[in-house]
Amino acid sequence: MTMTNIDAGSQRIRRLPDKPIVGETYPNAGGIYKVDRYDAERDLAWVHRPKDGWKCCAHGPALYDVPGRGIELQWNYSTGGQFSADDCDERW
Repeated sequence: MTMTNIDAGSQRIRRLPDKPIVGETYPNAGGIYKVDRYDAERDLAWVHRPKDGWKCCAHGPALYDVPGRGIELQWNYSTGGQFSADDCDERW
């Protein structure tokens, strides 16, 4: 899948076949997120932002190659966003 990156003009954002790696950090929307847990079967990633402790459950997480910015973790939507450890109806 490719998407047009308005900021990059005619360059394309490319979805990578790789899955998010638990323990790795990735940029997203101006922040840096660490993947705490990944469930491929349910297509969920539990991520947190080390800068301030924000946590959420990312639905449909995927890695993208964004021209001029590198690899980013993006997702369809998130739930359970909070500054505590209780997300996705599960304890972290």
